[in-house]
Amino acid sequence: FKINLILTCSILFSLINYTAEPIVQKIRIEKATNKTIENPNEFQMQNAELVEIVIETFDGSGYTIVWDDNTSTIANSMEQISHTYPTPYSGKIRLEGLNGMQIKKIIIGGGFAFDIQQLYGFAPRIKSLTTRSGIQCYGNIASKPTSLIYLDFQTGSFHGDFNKDRLKNVERLRVVDGNTITFNIADFDNSIKYIGVTGMNTATGILDSLNYPLLHHFDLKGMN
Repeated sequence: FKINLILTCSILFSLINYTAEPIVQKIRIEKATNKTIENPNEFQMQNAELVEIVIETFDGSGYTIVWDDNTSTIANSMEQISHTYPTPYSGKIRLEGLNGMQIKKIIIGGGFAFDIQQLYGFAPRIKSLTTRSGIQCYGNIASKPTSLIYLDFQTGSFHGDFNKDRLKNVERLRVVDGNTITFNIADFDNSIKYIGVTGMNTATGILDSLNYPLLHHFDLKGMN
């Protein structure tokens, strides 16, 4: 009886070990294939070479930019940081030690290729956002935090419907190249200072009815 019991336990133990390993491997594969939700402070790059970043925080706090597995840079609030990859880099960079709620202003250029909604979610109190040359970002720029009143998108592939609520308190709307946004030129607040939109945008409204005392630049090109 003791011998049979030992043999039975040994067989069961072997079966448990045999079936457990494939389960563990499956879990590891799922993680490796990036099925889990990506970290909001990690941003995709595509063939990045020269990259520029400026971040201003409300409390003046600094942060660390992790460019890849081997390189990182400590940055201060409002400090212009640039990094050159020796070969075009397609991967992610990570912003460490940065509280997204403290982000006031962002300027980025070169190689970024993420959905703009990720940045909106990461920095829900952001007031100013500028994208420079080389950006390959995309998505709905109109579905933005209400705090974002300075929008300057020099490159990218964006869309969105800027209704009156989304244009409330906006001071600058500049979107050039590759966009398909829509808006009515009469829906801005008196806070507007700069309107410069080109691309496949659709702007509606009557020019003669505009009365924006602070507006110093007005340029629309597209399907208007």
